[in-house]
Amino acid sequence: MSGIDLSPTRIVQATAFFGQHGQTAQFIHTDFLEQEVPPVDKRYDILLIHDVIEHISRKADFIRHAHDFLAPDGIIFWGFPAWQMPFGGHQQICQSRLCSHLPFIHLLPEPIYDKLLQCCGEKPNLRKELLGIKRTRMTIEHFENLLNACGGTIIDRTLWLINPHYKRKFNLRPRKLPQAVSRISYLRNFFSTACFYITQKRKESE
Repeated sequence: MSGIDLSPTRIVQATAFFGQHGQTAQFIHTDFLEQEVPPVDKRYDILLIHDVIEHISRKADFIRHAHDFLAPDGIIFWGFPAWQMPFGGHQQICQSRLCSHLPFIHLLPEPIYDKLLQCCGEKPNLRKELLGIKRTRMTIEHFENLLNACGGTIIDRTLWLINPHYKRKFNLRPRKLPQAVSRISYLRNFFSTACFYITQKRKESE
């Protein structure tokens, strides 16, 4: 088992968490796109890529690189919030109580959004991070089109009206997005608080 993250803080947290539970794993502090592809016999059966793809600017390169890490029948779990959902801009990390509780403000035009963050006292580094997320945002349609273009295939998809993580955070029962809504392109992005996919690299014969 191994993990990769660009943030040294996350590496420290992951190492401590696994240590507390008596587990060992190799954690690497690096840019995943610069990580060398392992030999064929050391590639992975499962990759977990959760709350990552919406932060990546070179998404196509990232997906293709992830495919290179898979064993022949390996799978990838992807999880991300749909961009247009109430807190798809991750504004809940704001220090301002107002901004952290305002839904949909990330959909404002960038200059207005930045001005609002500034007026609420958000520090430049946090504003830069939030504006960066706005530029690298991910929608359901964008992900599925990218995955197809990068040689991936969807095995399973679950769109959540109430994110399963909200059970721990807010004691809310997880609920899937109704099928009738999940079939409506673009509209479903406003209601999908979490998008879970299991994918594989498409075989050459397909």
